[in-house]
Amino acid sequence: MPIREKRIYSGDMLEVEIYEISNKERAKSRRRKIRESSLAQKNLNEKNRKKHLARLLNTNFTDNDIHLTLTYSQANLPDTKVKAERDIRNFLRRIRRYRKKQQLTELKYIAVIEWKGADGRANRVHHHIVMNGDMPRDEVEKIWKAGRCNSSRLQADHEGFAGLARYLTKERKSGKRWMQSRNLQQPRVAINDWKYSRAKFYRMDPEDIAKQFQEYRISKFEKTCNEITGENGISALFRRKET
Repeated sequence: MPIREKRIYSGDMLEVEIYEISNKERAKSRRRKIRESSLAQKNLNEKNRKKHLARLLNTNFTDNDIHLTLTYSQANLPDTKVKAERDIRNFLRRIRRYRKKQQLTELKYIAVIEWKGADGRANRVHHHIVMNGDMPRDEVEKIWKAGRCNSSRLQADHEGFAGLARYLTKERKSGKRWMQSRNLQQPRVAINDWKYSRAKFYRMDPEDIAKQFQEYRISKFEKTCNEITGENGISALFRRKET
């Protein structure tokens, strides 16, 4: 059974996934999509969605950028999700208008609506937005007219923005749940199916893999088993060393 190495580069973060594949799988350009039916597959898909959001955040944002939390006053509380989505799109439109007038860089954002109404109506609906931070925070906050807007600088940790990604996706349990600008860059992926022998794969430890990436500091290392295919794997997370 061949061994595949997948590297995902996203900003200062590097993920290295090493796992077993079949000879048939190696001949394909990408993995076959499995229909979301079993609970195990749904859980795996949910985990992968969180990973994808973390990679988008790491690729496109830094500690110089900001996280907004937008809440409503009682008088402005939307009674439908459609109205809440319209509110956030109008807010982003006003942000773009301001940035264009001030000759700032093009807006980049990821936005999430948290909708807590169990009966389909808004209980304490609010919004989270991550956006580029070259706009004065007090100006950003003034543009939201429906309640309060609180802003804070992003703070990456040893996992980059993975913790923020988990926080932003904590509400819904299926399907994509965020909006994003079209100008976001995608993480870079490199795949090698010929690097590791099975013997080398099975004896690999954190020190072995860390030696290969001297410009990074290892943050996490774990051995895994795919619940769907039964394939063994290794997952390692690195953060670029500060210069």
